[in-house]
Amino acid sequence: MLSAIPVRAYAAELPESLIPMGNVVGITAVTDGAMVIDTDDGSAAEEAGLKAGDIIVDINDRDVEFAADISEILDSCNDKAIVTVERSGRCLDFEVTPKDGKIGVWLRDCVNGIGTITYYDPISNSYGALGHSITDCDTGVMLPLRDGEITNAYLSEIVMGKPGDPGQLQGVPDFATVYGNITVNTEHGIFGDITSSKITENRNAYPTAEESEIKTGEAVILSDAIDGELREYTIEVSRIFSGIVTDGKDMMITVTDERLLENTGGIVQGMSGSPIIQDGKFIGAVTHVLINEPTKGYGIFIENMIDAAA
Repeated sequence: MLSAIPVRAYAAELPESLIPMGNVVGITAVTDGAMVIDTDDGSAAEEAGLKAGDIIVDINDRDVEFAADISEILDSCNDKAIVTVERSGRCLDFEVTPKDGKIGVWLRDCVNGIGTITYYDPISNSYGALGHSITDCDTGVMLPLRDGEITNAYLSEIVMGKPGDPGQLQGVPDFATVYGNITVNTEHGIFGDITSSKITENRNAYPTAEESEIKTGEAVILSDAIDGELREYTIEVSRIFSGIVTDGKDMMITVTDERLLENTGGIVQGMSGSPIIQDGKFIGAVTHVLINEPTKGYGIFIENMIDAAA
């Protein structure tokens, strides 16, 4: 018996037009709580049942905003501590016995990186970027964000993608030049408001395409990754996964542009979010690369990004 494939249901109305961006930006964000990256062998945290990926949000009814809060709270504990964590959407309490004021956890409470803005909506002054979530590099867990910013980025190197070894844009955020805030982190992108018009000046809006209008064939992506100038690079939309839930892999794409292939080897980390234009319409964004074939990757429908932002 064949199992049913979930059908996509849209909750948000697709804007008639959006401004495709393609700018590589710095991303800096603070987590909502402190994420457990690992626990020490034989530690109080391990004995109590804490695991990598847990988000510590409360200890003894005191809010945890930053990793430093945990040491401060534990210093005031006489004996046992009740540690509340978020795990897979659930809140769980663990009774932990600190040892010398420590419970033996490695923590993360902020993240910095490089990514690409996908679109700007001049009507709502909002943007979408990445086409996928910000996840923790050690645990693979989507980070619950309290707040964050998108900034200018200093790019230092492009590491070429090779089969089995995905490339990447290497650089750091320029904290002095802030373009916008981050209000939400979702499976289909990060979203927020633009606070500086500098990044959106002299940009043209394109009509947005519904899923039914997207077809296989030639398209272009927009990116300023190579030399800081926003340029079009040709790709081929080779497959469309229409009408089903695809986790941000709505279409398969192949890079055909020789300039891009010579400089990056195809799709590299940091290009996620690059807008895709086909027949003069804004159809989606680059999201993933095929690790064993960096000339190929996946894209998300713009409809799905807008739905995630709702």
